[in-house]
Amino acid sequence: MILVDAAPSNMDTAMFAPPTHKEVDLVSCQVCLDACAPSAVVSKICGRSCPALVCTSCLTEYIRVRTQSIPAGILAKLDCPICIRPVNLMRWKMRCPSTVVSAIETFTDHIQRACDVLCPSCHNPTDILPKHSTTVAPIKLVPSLAKHIPALRQLCHEYCCHRATLQELWTFVNATFPKHSNQLLQHMLPLIHDVERRATLFLRLMRAQPFIKSTCCGEDLCFNCKTSDHHHGVPCTAMYATTEDMGLCPSCNLTLVKGDGCDWITCYCHEGFNWQDALRCFRWSLVTQRQKKLALAMVIRPFVHSFRLRKVVLPQLVAQWKLKRFKPHVVRVVAYLKAQVLKTKMRRTVLPALTAKVVLMDIAKHTHAMQRVSAYLRWRMR
Repeated sequence: MILVDAAPSNMDTAMFAPPTHKEVDLVSCQVCLDACAPSAVVSKICGRSCPALVCTSCLTEYIRVRTQSIPAGILAKLDCPICIRPVNLMRWKMRCPSTVVSAIETFTDHIQRACDVLCPSCHNPTDILPKHSTTVAPIKLVPSLAKHIPALRQLCHEYCCHRATLQELWTFVNATFPKHSNQLLQHMLPLIHDVERRATLFLRLMRAQPFIKSTCCGEDLCFNCKTSDHHHGVPCTAMYATTEDMGLCPSCNLTLVKGDGCDWITCYCHEGFNWQDALRCFRWSLVTQRQKKLALAMVIRPFVHSFRLRKVVLPQLVAQWKLKRFKPHVVRVVAYLKAQVLKTKMRRTVLPALTAKVVLMDIAKHTHAMQRVSAYLRWRMR
């Protein structure tokens, strides 16, 4: 048995080198265009090739506006303001001075509320996102599975750096470790430093296994539909209220309601989709299997009826209509055929039976004579 540490925590921070600035007198901010001291400008936000040069005041205001524009409970990424690329929150903190780090912490606390649930017992909101930890219980895997851990560690590093999608990580874990996928994902969660990356993976895990217990009172509840108890056998869609104008983001599975504007929607996770398509998909997801079969039957039934009308009913009606013109002749033919059938029956069945009966009656008249002849023949045969 091999002890495996799949910790991605060092990967999403260890590769980030501290910023280096050339000694220049003043640097122009790319947002406000003010000349600032090099110590007051943040560069290379999303990577070594990032051209960003933003002063701390503009960066703080950008993060503050970004935080305020995100509704509570929505999980969103913090993009580079110049390249518009998502950046690991740990890199944000390493690249920015302490004045900006406080705004990043506020953003982190705001998006972490996406993992809050309301306890059905005490009615207090509780955060169920696993906390970051550098020490977790080791996982025991057989050598045939343990050999894939380096690839998993590398993929998790790419995921934490926003170079690999959540779906790629999820597919790899479930395909490579089919019997240990849940255990591995639970093991990986506390090892991820970035709250946004950790919460994204946690929410995906909750979509697959939504039944949890509140951390405060230990009450059963469903994370997806936010209802008490574990409704085994009942889909979460059955627990929703009105769903006439609701849709789901195909990327983060967030339930949305559209206001004004065109049908092209951009979710808070930066996923763009057509609202009418999402609306149809969401409404179709609420339909039960029996309702789907009935709907399919309603679509097919007119074609079946049309086919039967064309192939069976109409030919029978046409045949009946044509026969009406020949009804007198048909009646005579039928009467003649019946008479012929009766004659044939008389000739083949009734007459032979009648003849046999007459013969038997004739034999019965000579019974005594036949007995005498039979006795004489037996005497002669002695």
